[in-house]
Amino acid sequence: MTPNAEKAMQEVIQKFQTGELSELIKIAAFEIPASWPSSKWSMGNKMLSYVQARTLNARGFHAWQEVNRHVRKGSHGIYIWAPRMVK
Repeated sequence: MTPNAEKAMQEVIQKFQTGELSELIKIAAFEIPASWPSSKWSMGNKMLSYVQARTLNARGFHAWQEVNRHVRKGSHGIYIWAPRMVK
């Protein structure tokens, strides 16, 4: 596991342990603008995104370009950790 993924996983675990999860559920349950990709995400994915990125308006590079937003020089991306389900 990469260091960034490990850090994100530890943050999620910490939120569960400290009881901050109820606040995250409130945030993720609010009405999200339909133009945001996260409006179609599951509650679990919304919570993961908010815990790790502190926003629900998370998009990929090309999705940001579609809404006429551009990356500033020197900016860094975020990594959203999620479990991988394999049979």
